[in-house]
Amino acid sequence: DASFFAGGDRYVTRPSPDSHSPRIRIIQGKDSVAIEQHRPSVLSSLTGLPVERALTLIPNLLPVCGLAQSVAASRAVEAARGEAPDPEREHARERALRREQALSAGWRLAVDWADLLDRPRTLIWLKALRHSENHADCAGVLMSAVPGLDSVWSLDDLTRWAQEEDNHAAGIIREALEHDHPNTEAGKCLTGQDLASTARDLLAQEAFNPLTPRGGAVEVGPLAMRREPLIETHACQLAATSAGRLRALVLDTRQIIGNLRADSDSRQENTQAWQECAGTGTGCATTARGPVFHRVTLDPQDQVAQWRALAPTDWHFAPGGPVTQALTGKPQNRASMLAIAGFDPCAPWSLESDGGD
Repeated sequence: DASFFAGGDRYVTRPSPDSHSPRIRIIQGKDSVAIEQHRPSVLSSLTGLPVERALTLIPNLLPVCGLAQSVAASRAVEAARGEAPDPEREHARERALRREQALSAGWRLAVDWADLLDRPRTLIWLKALRHSENHADCAGVLMSAVPGLDSVWSLDDLTRWAQEEDNHAAGIIREALEHDHPNTEAGKCLTGQDLASTARDLLAQEAFNPLTPRGGAVEVGPLAMRREPLIETHACQLAATSAGRLRALVLDTRQIIGNLRADSDSRQENTQAWQECAGTGTGCATTARGPVFHRVTLDPQDQVAQWRALAPTDWHFAPGGPVTQALTGKPQNRASMLAIAGFDPCAPWSLESDGGD
């Protein structure tokens, strides 16, 4: 639970006092950007465990989007064992993932963006979202935070909506447009099987490190996923400015609401698991930030020989990645902070000046 504050040349989402908690430090200079990530390597602790025991630990080891982490992990294990996907089980998983995406979008609206805007957090509303009894109720509560968004049919409509409404999503769009700047070095957006192939190749590398994936400046968030029709139609226009990602996050929230309302049709058509070889499998699951991948290798006793994972924040905050490109050559100011927020980091972060002129 992070709180935001600004002071001097430093913007921070305040991390937990626990020195082992994840955090991201971004140092922005005149011509360079350095990103330091502190995220403990927890998956190595699974090595040697019976795989069923390891699966029960995943939500505790990786609590952010813990359900998606568990689903991706389970799919990887099933693929490693050579098990075919069970349609009913996959249906239930996709249905549960829709709710987790809604809760993630709700946290962004109630906490992250409230802090960015220096507004009170809407925690009572967030509690109502978490305790909604079914998908229809969950959709209704989430829509109550963005009233009128279902009547937006163009980017101009979205701008007018942001000017007329007084909620956190509208406020973040107004600020983003006010402080917008060209995004001349946008990352390459990957999705679907192109993304899966890249992720599987990275996870298989002997020197794989999730904090420094070697896939280049790759974006995998809502702007890349293009789940919402307006994002699909205007992807190039949205990618051209730093405000585009925040608008894509708002629009994807509408898609999440629509997915909840279409509760009876929650089957995933794309492949979500791959057997790499006997005893090794890769699984994927979608979060509100983008897809997360797990790669698991089992020994002959069905114990964990190796476990790896790759999440959206790994891609976005990698050295030379999209965040670096979005900030390089730009002055360190409110626009920089909003640009970082557009990548929706899954850990508390700070933005600092390197002290140069």
